Amino acid sequence: YPWYILSTSLILFGFLATQLPKLSVDYNIMNLEMDDTDSVVFHEEIINRFGFSDGPLIYISSSVEEDQQRYLAIKDVPGLVLMDGLSMYLPPISVQKKRAKIIKDNKKILNDLKPVSSVSTKELFSQIDVFLKYLSTVSTHRPRDPRDWVPDFIYKEMDFSNIVRKAAAFILVADMDEIGEFQEGFFTSVKDQLLSLSKTSHIILSDIPADIMDRYKKNGKFITKLYGNENSYANPLVSPFQDKTKEIIPNITGSIPVISTLMKEVAGEGKKSLTYCFLAILLILFFFFRNVADVLISLIPLVFGMISTVGIICLLGLKLNVLMIIFLPLIMGIGIDNGIHILHRFKDRRNIIDAISAIGPALGMTTFTTVIGFGSLVFSRWNGFVGLGLISSIGIISFLVISLTSMPSVLVIIRRYQVRHQTEN
Repeated sequence: YPWYILSTSLILFGFLATQLPKLSVDYNIMNLEMDDTDSVVFHEEIINRFGFSDGPLIYISSSVEEDQQRYLAIKDVPGLVLMDGLSMYLPPISVQKKRAKIIKDNKKILNDLKPVSSVSTKELFSQIDVFLKYLSTVSTHRPRDPRDWVPDFIYKEMDFSNIVRKAAAFILVADMDEIGEFQEGFFTSVKDQLLSLSKTSHIILSDIPADIMDRYKKNGKFITKLYGNENSYANPLVSPFQDKTKEIIPNITGSIPVISTLMKEVAGEGKKSLTYCFLAILLILFFFFRNVADVLISLIPLVFGMISTVGIICLLGLKLNVLMIIFLPLIMGIGIDNGIHILHRFKDRRNIIDAISAIGPALGMTTFTTVIGFGSLVFSRWNGFVGLGLISSIGIISFLVISLTSMPSVLVIIRRYQVRHQTEN
């Protein structure tokens, strides 16, 4: 029943073709790694806990002045969380002047502050109550900004409630006059230290310690690292922070720009490879069959097999990754073989049953062994191999099924038409 088989196949292909618009590509190379790898786990932890990517953008400046100019241009870029460079210690004079004004204002406030001469038990307990409420708030609402981040041991290893209870018990039996004397001395010590740090003179290059200079200066050049608030590995092709930074400093590098360039090349070259592969297959088929009809028939397993493979991938809710895209031309090269063998044997036997009986077991065996080879990658711990094993197995099996069903149906229908036409003539 060739028409029945062909119509059923076309309905199935049509359904799978409707899934093609759902096709998407996963450019996140971290998804290729093993899920339980320490580096992957820590990568996710850094993003979730600190709120920025562990892949910095890096640029090099030829002088301190250039580094400071870039600091002024970069510091307000949306998405910038952390800048690690010499300008963090030696900012431009304009920035230092603004900070000096703040220091002067704070210094005036510090000079006017006076210690509390006496304190009552009620006031102390009131402050303890405020402190406990603050601890409760920060322990349930962890800050996202890394500049406000508090280490875990603050919450896990230090029992603040117990400490405060002991302090409260001490207050109940303590002498308020002694506490007042201690507070006055402690206040004076802290105030003197803060005043000693409240310097408004401009920082110059010679003020920077040698270990800091060695960290950022090499061979007369200055290096700066920029950390954004986005997971740049998720899609290196779409990174607003990286794009905005490149507008200001075109010559930036780092793991993310390198991966972004690689992904763009893979996306572009992948399309070219598929095109070149298909054209090469066409040329070989024309050279072998020297007949347009035979070429088109032999392409049935390839065309419908690729549609079925990608459609099934979409139907399963999976995404193509970089390795799958690279692997597609190899699958095409494997998939065209079955159609050539069946068509060639049919042209010799002129009977599809005889042709499939002669060549079918061999095609089934070679397909089975090939699927075992590529399918074994599915059991790999590395997700990149899992994707390769999955798409190759789906593709190779699809090519075989189409070669043994849809393609023979087309050959039988064409053969019957030719016989009927010859009989009528």
